[in-house]
Amino acid sequence: MRPPKQKRSQETLERILDATDRLLADREFNRISIAEIVSASRTSVGSFYNRFQDKKALLSGLYERYDAGLADWIEEWTLRQGDPPADLVRASGWITRYLIDTFQGRRHLLRALALHVRNDPDDIDPSMKDRRASQHRFMTDTLLRHRDQIRHPEPERAVHAAAFGAATICRERILFPEGAHAAATKQSNAQLLQDVTRMIVGLLRPMDDFDLSSV
Repeated sequence: MRPPKQKRSQETLERILDATDRLLADREFNRISIAEIVSASRTSVGSFYNRFQDKKALLSGLYERYDAGLADWIEEWTLRQGDPPADLVRASGWITRYLIDTFQGRRHLLRALALHVRNDPDDIDPSMKDRRASQHRFMTDTLLRHRDQIRHPEPERAVHAAAFGAATICRERILFPEGAHAAATKQSNAQLLQDVTRMIVGLLRPMDDFDLSSV
């Protein structure tokens, strides 16, 4: 993506990114054409190629915008849902609902960005990686508020594993449902909410303490 040098160029860039974001509400990135983006953004093919080498180059700009708005999305979601519940089980469900709402709400955009990061990891600035970690911290901080209810011998390590596992399951189930593992474990969002919540609670409050040294 070529950075804009003038205000007018910046406005055109924003219109192109806005239009692509709107189109992603209905379909996958690879099913959207440059012609559709140009039409929806009320720009021209020349304007598009002045700013992007190809359609794939849009993903860097979309990633930057999504990353920059993540803190606002977390704040808005929290305002809608209310503060985290006071017990570990319901707080685990609260976190799982956040993940499902996030992935489901912008499914096509997040699928495109996830594939972009996997295929071109060097295209992501280190500062963006640090900001993206804020979502993980949001989840782990929420769970660690209930440290007194966690029975795992290493609470912090368990919370990090639980948050990572929950995010991975929800991402694969919602963004990549055609994958072999996701396709073999069909779930509704309601079932996903219950199953992932059980997984989090099961890791943080194991029924039995056992020796893993031989594993």
